[in-house]
Amino acid sequence: MLPKNIIMKKILTLILIAVAFDAQAQSLGCGLDVMPESEITYGCGCGYYYQTKPTLKPILQSKHFDFSELRVSVNGKMGTAEPINIEQIPTTAQVDSTFQQHYRLDGVDIILNNTVSFKCPAGSEGCEVLSFDVDAIVSSENCELTLTGLFGDCGC
Repeated sequence: MLPKNIIMKKILTLILIAVAFDAQAQSLGCGLDVMPESEITYGCGCGYYYQTKPTLKPILQSKHFDFSELRVSVNGKMGTAEPINIEQIPTTAQVDSTFQQHYRLDGVDIILNNTVSFKCPAGSEGCEVLSFDVDAIVSSENCELTLTGLFGDCGC
């Protein structure tokens, strides 16, 4: 039987390896970060958020309803992602309508699969909001990460 101090050292070593592995996965290019306050724009546009975070700061943001310009923080670096294949929100979008966007930033691909979850009822005065549930696939040469349970919205 091994002495307690050797067992504890082995357990600590395993914990350190796990932490180092997680940090390495992040550094390989699969992390979407909450945008820094200084990068967030307010007003009309679209944003994507983590549902499980206590903050409503976006992880992705577009000030254009056509999603032509998407700002994102990948692994701590802010940038404007290049649109690769963008499906526009259908003008006839109803709850459960789907649309997809594919962006690239510094070798990281971001694919957003959107399902409309709320649309203002026809004729509702002053309501300019469209909300959607989002699953995202973030991938680079070295890793792939699937994020489920995100949400997004567009409006003024």
